[in-house]
Amino acid sequence: MKILRSVDRTTWLEVAERCPYATFFQTPLWHDLALATAPEQADATIGAVLPGGVRAVLPLLRARRLGPWRELHSTAALCYGGIIADGPVSPAEAAQLYRAACGWRTLRLRLTESPFAPMPAPAGAVVQEDSTHILRLGVGFDALFAGFSKSQQAHYRRGLR
Repeated sequence: MKILRSVDRTTWLEVAERCPYATFFQTPLWHDLALATAPEQADATIGAVLPGGVRAVLPLLRARRLGPWRELHSTAALCYGGIIADGPVSPAEAAQLYRAACGWRTLRLRLTESPFAPMPAPAGAVVQEDSTHILRLGVGFDALFAGFSKSQQAHYRRGLR
């Protein structure tokens, strides 16, 4: 595995677009917005090219520095984070990428796992608890609305008024 200590935005966006489980929160646009609005944070994103040619990106922000120590966040505002890739990543490869990202200077890695990601967070990460509601939009709004509870339908109608 070849570790990339910096990832250019074009490559990162290509990986995000090709990754079936990537979310907007793992794109360079979200990352750049975070850096623009929180100047106390710094980019700590790394990437890798796996032996089979798969490219992986681990978006990271350095949230704090305490002397030689640092705290990393998987994304801004603790939105969905973790590794994205344009092909399969084995658990061993994911663990190697997380180890390369954190190193001995990282006190804590805070991560909110994506509900779509095929790999779990690394051991030792502080995983944020979160809940997600996923709606399949391909069925059309009428079919989706019919599945709402009576209370949800009433709230929707009240919102329209």
